[in-house]
Amino acid sequence: MTYRKADWEKAGVYCPELLGREDWDFWISMQKSGGRFIRIPEVGFHYRVTGNSKRKRTRQLKKEIIDTLNKRHAVYSEEQLGGALRYSRTWPKLINTIDKKIKQGKYKLKQ
Repeated sequence: MTYRKADWEKAGVYCPELLGREDWDFWISMQKSGGRFIRIPEVGFHYRVTGNSKRKRTRQLKKEIIDTLNKRHAVYSEEQLGGALRYSRTWPKLINTIDKKIKQGKYKLKQ
């Protein structure tokens, strides 16, 4: 990701309490502070995961990290995803929509 220093300063830099996935927090903070994103259709780099990669070392902290992101960005997640980030990244917006409908009594779960 490439960004302007002014956008980085406006977003509030990186969150020191996150030990992993801090880029997610930064992207959300940047978008909340008015930053814009452009998706480039080409792969710019490949991320290699090894046994000692931070991604592997922080895997056991995933729940704690997602909980922290939800706490820091609750309003944003509600606006963008219809609810909290989920522990599984697949389809959080759909899951949140269905969850709300069930809670509102619009859908009934078969027993």
